[in-house]
Amino acid sequence: MKLSLLVASLVLCLYPIGANAQSLRVRIDLSEAEAMLAAADALRDNGRIEAAQLESVLQAPAAQHLTGTHALTADNVRRYITSAEFGAQAGTFQFSLREWRIASHQQIEHRIGEYLPPEGQLSLTVVVVSAPGFTEAEFDTTSSTPRVFVPLVPSMLHMRIETYAGEQVYLLASAIAIKSLQPRYDRMTDSARLAVEYTTEFRRGIALLAGTGGTGLHICATCPRSERQQWDNDLVAFGADFQSLNELLLATALADRDIEGHRSQLESVGVLSWQVLGYRMGVMIEQHYGRKVLPSLLRDPRMLLELYNLAAAEDNASGKVEKPLPLWSPELMRLLGLAPARF
Repeated sequence: MKLSLLVASLVLCLYPIGANAQSLRVRIDLSEAEAMLAAADALRDNGRIEAAQLESVLQAPAAQHLTGTHALTADNVRRYITSAEFGAQAGTFQFSLREWRIASHQQIEHRIGEYLPPEGQLSLTVVVVSAPGFTEAEFDTTSSTPRVFVPLVPSMLHMRIETYAGEQVYLLASAIAIKSLQPRYDRMTDSARLAVEYTTEFRRGIALLAGTGGTGLHICATCPRSERQQWDNDLVAFGADFQSLNELLLATALADRDIEGHRSQLESVGVLSWQVLGYRMGVMIEQHYGRKVLPSLLRDPRMLLELYNLAAAEDNASGKVEKPLPLWSPELMRLLGLAPARF
C-alpha cells in the first residue's frame, strides 16, 4: 500500500491536476434527425415530400458532413424515407428523438469533465444522424467547434443516450487533449514508441467508465439485459485478452524490423478488447487512487499500465482476490520506460 500511494503521489507531482473538472461545454444538434422525421410525417399525412423538406434535411450540419463523407444526396434521402425499412422503424426513431430532447447535456458535461485535464475550456457538439447507412460514431476536429456524429439508434432511452453520448464526447475530448499535451518519449526505440502509441486505445475503456459516471454504477445499468450479460461475460474473459495484448505489445516493442507489420496487427485488435481492458484498469485505478488521477494519465498514457500494475499487485499480495490478477510483463514495462510492480 505504501509503495502504491507513493507512486500515485509521484504521478500527481509530475503531472499535476487541478482541483476542478475541465470547463466542458456540450451542445446536442438534432436538426438533421428532426428534418428527416418531419419529411416522413409529411409523406404519411400528405402522400408526398416537398422539395423544401428535402432541402431542410440536406442543409442540416449532419447531412452536410455526410454529403462529403458518405455521398448523401436528395435522391438517397427520398428513397430512404419512402422505403419499407424506414417506415417500419419510424415510430421507434420518433421515440428516440424525444428521448434525445430529454437527455441532459449538463449531465454529460459533468461526468466527462471530471475525467479530463482541467486546463482551458472545450466546446463540443454531438450531432445526431438518422441518414441511411450511418451506424458508427465519426469525429470531426477540423471545424472551429469539434464535433462527434452519432447514429439515431431506435428505442434508446435518455439515460442510455447520456451514457453513450458521454463515451463519444470523452473519446473526442481526450484525443484533443493528448494532441495538445504532446507527450514525449525520449530515449525510446521507434518500435517501443509504436507500442506506446497504441496504449492510447485503452481510452476506449476509460470512455465507458466516464460515460457511466464512475465506478458506482454498472456500466450496462441502462442497457438491455442481454447486453449486460454479454458485458459481464466479457469481463470474465479479461485475463485471456490481457495476455494476448501483453504479448502483442511486447512483440511490437521488441521489433527491429517490419514495424508496419506490427502496426497492422495492432490495428486488427478488436475494439472490445481495448474497451474491456481499459475499463478494468480504469476502475482499479479509480478505486485505489481516486478519480482525479485518471485525467493526468492523458499526459502520459504509459502510466495507465504502471498504476494498474501497482494496484493489481497490491490486491494480489493482500489475498483479496480469488484468482491473481494479470500484470503487464516486466520486459514490456522496461521497454516502455516503466518500472515493474514489486510487492
